[in-house]
Amino acid sequence: MTSNITNQDPHVYEFLTNQINPKGIIHISHGMAEHIPRYKWLISRFNDDGYHVIAKDHRGHGLSINAKDVKGFFSDKDGWNKVVSDLETVIADSRNKFPNLDQFLIGHSMGSWIALSALAKGLNIKGLILSGSSKSYTLPNIPLLLMGNWLTSDTLSTSGNCLMACKSWLTIDRK
Repeated sequence: MTSNITNQDPHVYEFLTNQINPKGIIHISHGMAEHIPRYKWLISRFNDDGYHVIAKDHRGHGLSINAKDVKGFFSDKDGWNKVVSDLETVIADSRNKFPNLDQFLIGHSMGSWIALSALAKGLNIKGLILSGSSKSYTLPNIPLLLMGNWLTSDTLSTSGNCLMACKSWLTIDRK
C-alpha cells in the first residue's frame, strides 16, 4: 500500500495497488469525527485485491482541519453542498486520471448521506456500499450493499471503542 497525498489537493489520499492491472478505484466517504487513515486496514485489503483507493478527508476532519477550525464543521455557508461537491470532484479527478477503471464508493454513517446526496445530483459510479446508514434505499441502475443493521460504527473503529457508550453512533481512536 502506497500512500500519496496529491499535490493538487493536500487532503486527498491515493493508495495505489501494486498490481499491474488494477480492477477499479474505491472511494471512501467517512463518518463524522473520522479521517481516512482510520481505514488503513480496509484500504490495505482493497490494495491487496487489486483496487486503488482514492479518498479525501471531509471538511472539518483529518488533515483538512486548521488550528483555528472547529472539528466537524464544514463551512459557514452552504457547508453540506460543499462537502458533497468535494466528493464529486475527487471522483471526477480520479476518472480523469484513470479513465479505464470503474469507480466504486463506500459511505459510512455521515459519509453515507454525503454519498447519497452526490448520487442524487447524478454522480456516475459503478457500485455503492453503505454502512451505518439509517434506512433502505432504492437506487436505479447501481448495485447497492446496505450493511447498517449488522455493521455498526464501532466495527469500523480500529480500536473498537465507542465515544459515549457501546451503542454510540460515534467512535474514536484511543491512541
